Amino acid sequence: MLAQLIMSYSEQEEIVLVGHSHGGNVINIASQLLYKLTQHEKPALHTELNSIVLELPLFITTPNFHMLATTKTGSQPQALYSEDQLTQDLVTQAVTELRHWAVKFLTRSNANRSIEFSYLLGTPVNMAKFWPSMEIIKHMILLYSDGDFIQPVLGMFEKTYPAHQRCSNVKVKLYASGQTGKAPSHADLHHPVIGRWLLCIPKILTQLKMGKFENFKFGTNGTINFYGDKEPDYLA
Repeated sequence: MLAQLIMSYSEQEEIVLVGHSHGGNVINIASQLLYKLTQHEKPALHTELNSIVLELPLFITTPNFHMLATTKTGSQPQALYSEDQLTQDLVTQAVTELRHWAVKFLTRSNANRSIEFSYLLGTPVNMAKFWPSMEIIKHMILLYSDGDFIQPVLGMFEKTYPAHQRCSNVKVKLYASGQTGKAPSHADLHHPVIGRWLLCIPKILTQLKMGKFENFKFGTNGTINFYGDKEPDYLA
């Protein structure tokens, strides 16, 4: 659905996305799908489109539980951990709808297939499954915290992304009004004090030479201190 929304915009629009926790991995999966679609500009057959769509996982929600469903190229949808017919029907419907919009939007000459900026807040990092496609994402910042014990998911995920020239991992400290500095929790990574400045990082703050953001460089990691009563500052 996110990939569909992105492709509905013209190429002149700049797409900026913000994802908290696994919301960031939704962005990453959308970027993977968009990249696959760019490699198949004119799919002539549904079978060719199947090879694009069916390589990706689908997350299906029923009234009673959440489930991951997946398929192999050219195969019928197979549900994991469930033999429930309703769930199987939901998987089949999801794949059918995904094929439908892919055919529709692949024919749009002005479809936008790039993401100008991706801000990820405490997103669990798993490069094996949820890697960001940097062919689609032009710039990406991951904000993480030493006080976030949810992001690693009991050690199954990492906290930062590997080095990339257009990606930066930035540690966050929060100084809310009347409070001493702290490493924010998973939920506090979308604290209003952070949200107020998020879309200004780094371009606007760099241009205004505020908070030492002129020292910010993509491809390197650093720390941002957020304050309740003034602009944030950046430490390389």
